[in-house]
Amino acid sequence: MFFLKATLLTIIPTLAVALRISAPTNPVSGESTDITWTLDGLPANQNFTIFLMRADDPFGLLGILAEDVDYTLQTVTVTLPDIGPANNLVIKAVQPDWVDFVISTSPAFNLEAAS
Repeated sequence: MFFLKATLLTIIPTLAVALRISAPTNPVSGESTDITWTLDGLPANQNFTIFLMRADDPFGLLGILAEDVDYTLQTVTVTLPDIGPANNLVIKAVQPDWVDFVISTSPAFNLEAAS
């Protein structure tokens, strides 16, 4: 039992969210926007992929916005897909070699139509 507790105490801190991704400001369909994030002790060389997804659908992938993103940049400019207006979307930072492993999810936001 002691071994189990000691193992859990060493693993749990590494499971804490180390990257916090933000929703884009003024997201417009088909336009460029900045994606930003903050870091809290992310392991070295932990690059990630950025997905645009529907917040209420785990299979609602709308686009891959960036791949092999260097986590130390803390910002990247991407072009949002031209899908028209959409509500309840999120940005997800996922592990490149295991995209089911979500590193961070942004707060939900709405995508505006291009004018």
